[in-house]
Amino acid sequence: MSDAAGRWVEFDIPWNETSVLNCPVCGKLITRRAWEFGTTEGTLRVCEPDCEQLYELYFRPKHGPLPRDVFVEADPK
Repeated sequence: MSDAAGRWVEFDIPWNETSVLNCPVCGKLITRRAWEFGTTEGTLRVCEPDCEQLYELYFRPKHGPLPRDVFVEADPK
């Protein structure tokens, strides 16, 4: 799929970090980087660009937007 309009975000995670982050769309584990994209509800971080399209084309139209607590503030650059 090629219409994704987000960007990769790298995480600086210490070797002894024990908390995990899962993709809010598909549930896969997110480790060193996440695909970040903007929606009408806010900024969302998922495991890969395909999950952006899955969210926009299937999940949101069928189930509605994700809960507010899964959206993040965009990193200022």
